[in-house]
Amino acid sequence: MKSIRINFSQKITDTVADAVGTAMVLQLGVGQHNSIATSHPDAKMYIGAGPPGMPGVRAVTYSPTHTQIQAKLNSNQNLIFELYATELVQDWFDFLLALYEKAVHENISNSQSYGVPSAKVKVDLSLSGGALLNQIENSAAKDFGHLPAKEKLRIVSAALNKSITTQNVHIDIVRTNIKVRNILQHAGGIVSQEDLDELGVNSLTEDHGNTQKSISVGQRISRTAFDLENFVNSMISIANVLAP
Repeated sequence: MKSIRINFSQKITDTVADAVGTAMVLQLGVGQHNSIATSHPDAKMYIGAGPPGMPGVRAVTYSPTHTQIQAKLNSNQNLIFELYATELVQDWFDFLLALYEKAVHENISNSQSYGVPSAKVKVDLSLSGGALLNQIENSAAKDFGHLPAKEKLRIVSAALNKSITTQNVHIDIVRTNIKVRNILQHAGGIVSQEDLDELGVNSLTEDHGNTQKSISVGQRISRTAFDLENFVNSMISIANVLAP
């Protein structure tokens, strides 16, 4: 379990470092591109497989103008962090799944006694031996993958016999970032009353380092570098308890 935790912690640390680096390069590019957009606002960005005008060269026809590019980037300066937030949420789910799969495998194959609860599995009775065991493990993992995020964490902590009550603040941060990811993907970032009710809060926040921006119903939520850093720190804190 410890090796799973170490690999996970390193992966999400590298991911948030990539996010910050990519965002900074993008901002540098936006500054340099502004002069082009000012001089040639209606010109389009050329993206092609070879020099323009050469015979046989293929170019993308959906290219925006320089003005459109600037408007998009200036209106959503946290675009990179939002994309990486999705990756971090998936890393969290993958981590919990890896711990669950390890516990199930050890119970089935090595006679361990992890407290894994019953699961809905499909058994192919035409299989036998190792093939049958692998099929059971894969089916259990698939069933686990369909569970709500809160239930996944509960099952893993119970299976590993680890109390995470000391991690409530970090659990709330993880839950909030999962919810924000869902809002960004399914509602264009616009917060609903149902979202807030599910988390038991009156508003969401964006961490801008020196200020905390409150986001209410009907407003758009985003993620910042500080939000991702807090998210990673919380995931690592919980992981250290689950798999010390």
